[in-house]
Amino acid sequence: MMLVPALNPGEKGPRPGAAAAAKKIVMAGVARIVEDGHAAIRTLASGGLELRFATGEIYHLDEATVTRIA
Repeated sequence: MMLVPALNPGEKGPRPGAAAAAKKIVMAGVARIVEDGHAAIRTLASGGLELRFATGEIYHLDEATVTRIA
């Protein structure tokens, strides 16, 4: 597990690279869910990803957003 330090309230905005580190953590979790057989993933025409869980939930993962579809 990777620890991502919380933002210090005294700082002005997130640290450089914080978004990239967070995205790596999320994508590693998505990969683990897919590898364990709990979901399937496919590439959308827009270039984003669609994550379909075996339980019926559907999410679209774009460059900086995750949207629940169903």
